Amino acid sequence: MAFVGNAFTGTGLDSAKQSSNTSVRTRSPTVVCAASSDGIRLTRRAALGALAGVVTAVAAGAINPSPALADRTLMAARRSFERYYPRISAGGATLREIGAQLSKGNTSEVAAAVEAREFDVKFRRALNIYATSFSDNYVGQKSRDLQLCTNKLFDELGAMKASSEAEDAVEHYSMAVEAFKKYVKIARLPKETAEGFDNAKAVVLK
Repeated sequence: MAFVGNAFTGTGLDSAKQSSNTSVRTRSPTVVCAASSDGIRLTRRAALGALAGVVTAVAAGAINPSPALADRTLMAARRSFERYYPRISAGGATLREIGAQLSKGNTSEVAAAVEAREFDVKFRRALNIYATSFSDNYVGQKSRDLQLCTNKLFDELGAMKASSEAEDAVEHYSMAVEAFKKYVKIARLPKETAEGFDNAKAVVLK
């Protein structure tokens, strides 16, 4: 018996009808795995059920990936970090600058920074794509949590930009910062990525 792709394949059970002049070989259409020594037959439905159980066990961590797969996963994570972390770090620097401009009451500069393609598009995209590096064939909880942080970050910045009251703008900015810091913590990015935001609300309010 061999395992190929997403299905089990086997030699099947051939039965022969013997007659005086000819021998006819037939194959059971439902058997996809050769019978075991105790005579149990594995039907196509049973085989698919067993495969689903294996997939579930792997997803739950009950079955450890092979060293080769682990190496490929590690390499993919490293490439993702090298490609997207610089954009994430730059976006964090811009977020700090937004706070500085907000504290000075420079609303036009704040709006320009939030709407800039480098921030609104590239930073957002880097956060979302990097989040997927923690998933393989399915979107894991860690990836979902990171994507929620990204959505929260930009939702709060949008609300900040639309605020007519300075106090409301400050509140939304603070929540955006918290979302970014949470992203950094979950993704286990370098600590300095989230530094410089301490007491961000107090700094903005002064």
